[in-house]
Amino acid sequence: MVKCLSSFVGVQAIYIYALPQDKLIEHYKTMGFNRLGAEEEKFVHQHVKPKYDEGCIFMYQLI
Repeated sequence: MVKCLSSFVGVQAIYIYALPQDKLIEHYKTMGFNRLGAEEEKFVHQHVKPKYDEGCIFMYQLI
């Protein structure tokens, strides 16, 4: 569905902030989401991540 929509609206990636639960993280990985490296994730936490997602893990999927 997302790949189909990307041809109309130009989506190149989707990202989420997942709750820090191993089972949930593994589920998102099976759906094609990835985590950043430690340094990149630290940068996101310091500069991009909203305060209300404190403690969550940044994950992304390239389309």
